[in-house]
Amino acid sequence: MARRLAFTLVELLVVLGILGTLLALTVPAIQRVRGTLDRVACLGKLRTLGRALAEYHAD
Repeated sequence: MARRLAFTLVELLVVLGILGTLLALTVPAIQRVRGTLDRVACLGKLRTLGRALAEYHAD
């Protein structure tokens, strides 16, 4: 018998299902990290603004 070099439809669907599950698990984690980074950036900007106002008030 000749050897097949192609994947079957079932194998491709299983791989797509696994990839879809992995993607569904990682997307919320990525969104949480982005939210945390946004908060950190906002706090840094507020800190800079507070320092600027303190320097302005000190003059």
